[in-house]
Amino acid sequence: MTNCCSSVLPENAARPFTNPAPIILKKRVQELLTSCNRGYALEIGAGCLRNSIYLLSAGFRVTAVDVPAIEQRFPKQYGQFRSQGGRVLLTKLTERGRYHLAVCTFVIETICRPSERLDLLTRTRDALRGPGFLVISTRGPADVVTARADGVRCSDGYITPNKSFARSFTRDQLRSLLLAAGFVDVEFLHKQGSKAPELLHAVARRSTS
Repeated sequence: MTNCCSSVLPENAARPFTNPAPIILKKRVQELLTSCNRGYALEIGAGCLRNSIYLLSAGFRVTAVDVPAIEQRFPKQYGQFRSQGGRVLLTKLTERGRYHLAVCTFVIETICRPSERLDLLTRTRDALRGPGFLVISTRGPADVVTARADGVRCSDGYITPNKSFARSFTRDQLRSLLLAAGFVDVEFLHKQGSKAPELLHAVARRSTS
């Protein structure tokens, strides 16, 4: 049952950060940024814009996507981002074949309805050009202990006391979701034997078939 999802305030899941997400600084991702040669970048669920501002400073032409209420939470960051040439999209993503790279960190596990997660990732896939890449991080089972203890069961996760939604993903669950959305070559940036790390970091390529 997902009727409970209507009470979720997705903007409450965003937290303030000053540094980009850890995955951005990993060697594999830095190599991807270099190979994209300062092209078009898309951040899904941009939140406080920590990744978008980093990508903008690295020379990318950046579009940040999030829910409309998010700009009210971080007006200073959004003002700075816009003034420096960043583009903000506060409606559903409908662009196709524009971006060389997409970034989505700690977002899909805050979306209550499973169908909306798949739709967002599918739209992200469509927004990429050629063999474009998605850089994605999610929370693993060991990182959602508080939500399980203090939250109310809803959909396949929990509604937290601040009305955000939280769930976790294992490597297999995240891989299956990305494949269903039209991504291939899912590469996890962990030690080979780690099946359910605290935080999942992965890179996937847009399927061109």
